Amino acid sequence: MKKINIILIVIAGLLLVDCSHKPTYILPIRNLDELGYSSDSINTSQGEISPYIRINTESCSDAYFKESANGYMVSESGVVKPSSQFFKELLGEDFASRNKSVIDYLTAHLESATFLTKNSGFVALSHPPDESYANVMRLPFIGSVGGTDIFYFSMEGERLVFRALPEKINSIFWDSHPWVGQDENCNLVLIWSSDRDNPYSATRLSDAQVIKQGNSDLFYAFKIGNYWTNPAKLSTLDSINTDKYNEISPFVACVNIAPKLLFSSNRNGDYDIYEADIKIDFETRRIEANGKPRLLPKGSQYSYPNSYINTEADEMFPLVAFPYKANSNDKELFFSSNRNAIERQINKDSSLVSKGSFDLYM
Repeated sequence: MKKINIILIVIAGLLLVDCSHKPTYILPIRNLDELGYSSDSINTSQGEISPYIRINTESCSDAYFKESANGYMVSESGVVKPSSQFFKELLGEDFASRNKSVIDYLTAHLESATFLTKNSGFVALSHPPDESYANVMRLPFIGSVGGTDIFYFSMEGERLVFRALPEKINSIFWDSHPWVGQDENCNLVLIWSSDRDNPYSATRLSDAQVIKQGNSDLFYAFKIGNYWTNPAKLSTLDSINTDKYNEISPFVACVNIAPKLLFSSNRNGDYDIYEADIKIDFETRRIEANGKPRLLPKGSQYSYPNSYINTEADEMFPLVAFPYKANSNDKELFFSSNRNAIERQINKDSSLVSKGSFDLYM
């Protein structure tokens, strides 16, 4: 009997030792922190969306060459940052340290940002600060139209000011995810996502369920001189926009040579990134598609150690980093994904899990 007790005690001890063993947590392949992309951690437990690059160019005409100009980047050459860093960087560490609650408020409501020059560009804010809050907190925000609006920011004197775009660009509905490009004369083209044609509205069903129905599409407008053209919707016939699904987070690469529109859509059930060849014509103020969009490579999020751009999770906010490498077709595509948000054991000692609900990948 004593021998049996001793054996049971030994087995129990071994089980306790095995259960107390903590697995090694591994980040998904191509996660920016797994790559050691920056000396600081980029992804956090809070979740990161909408990567951006701040640039060093002061003038719009110089920014026209951003895809090939070696001097375009800031000192941390090539560093892509999540939108959570935007207001801290733009308004400065001194302001951020003295106004933490303000920075937290703005960051929580920031949906995306894109730079035109070092101190100018466009941002989208949900529930932007109203006039009274802006006055009390001394925030440089002027105007609003709907629940989520696009703002143009620039230096006015020595002060950075955010002005809501006019009502024909912003609507009373959701307008967000701006991307901006320019020609050699500093005329602008803005592409963004909006649900103005089929807004999400709450529908109450008989069993007390509330379902939001609607869909968002990609729109564009040109700014020629000081005047914006009327918004136009990108083609549904060419399948860039769809009638029932969402098209969001546009980005255009190779603007000056062979423009390629990257965007995210949930037409396959989850959000995936697509690529479409387009033509941007500043003279006619039109954007036209050359063929149908192509789904970028897709595979399982659990196919470790393989890596795919698209998975059965959500991928959105594509960004192609500039400047492009000289004499090379290689380019760096950054995007946000919620892949591997739930821990999954991949072998006896290791578990695969992302840092937050959404992480940035390359």
